[in-house]
Amino acid sequence: MSGLERSYAELAPFLFGEREVEAVERSLGPSPSGPDKLDFYRILVARNVNKILSELYPLLRALLEREHPGLWPELVRAYARAHRSDARDPNLFGLQFSAFLAHRRETGDAPGDSAVYEEIADYQMCRYLAASAPESPPSSDARDGFEQRVFIRGYTHPIPSFVAALRRSGDAPLPEPRPITLIVYRSLIPPARPALSGLATHVPTLAEVAALAERQGLTLAGPLASVEPEARARGLARLVERGVLNPA
Repeated sequence: MSGLERSYAELAPFLFGEREVEAVERSLGPSPSGPDKLDFYRILVARNVNKILSELYPLLRALLEREHPGLWPELVRAYARAHRSDARDPNLFGLQFSAFLAHRRETGDAPGDSAVYEEIADYQMCRYLAASAPESPPSSDARDGFEQRVFIRGYTHPIPSFVAALRRSGDAPLPEPRPITLIVYRSLIPPARPALSGLATHVPTLAEVAALAERQGLTLAGPLASVEPEARARGLARLVERGVLNPA
């Protein structure tokens, strides 16, 4: 192991709150700036990762602080330790937060058994990614920007209406489970006013879901296989009209 690799191996756990400054100095030698100034880097990283997640998921943070006081800082620390490499790039750091919350729920390491928190995180991330996606997809294979500008999701709760309710009032009650299929996208149709983002959500019909699957080259199965070609064509036309998909 090179000197640089050894230093990073020692410093990474320290920066993410897993080692004390004294242990680092015993291993690497005293810091020329002194232990207090060295320890400030750990504090700085903790502040930065909390700031990134708080700005990416403001409604989720507020909801968790309401429902489970004290849990948010614990989640931030645990997520940062599990995603150290992502923390090097602020643009990537929060991408896996929904999956992280889902894993905690599935392993019994989170309060309750509701998927509402991870679904809110996923919904907010979809909106963030759609808003920041490039204007033109990088290749003809991605002409519609699936998982870049267009996201198709199936949630167990009515997340968009609950998020809207939270924006109106932080006291909005947690929703009851109600499955929903949703398209989160940035419309290809320019917004009426430049200040608008063009972000939209749409609950698709079965024919529109079939058209989406067909556009992605997927095999239609189950109820989708029963949708007639004419109905799929009408569904496709509606999605193009809404600015979800490019014209064929």
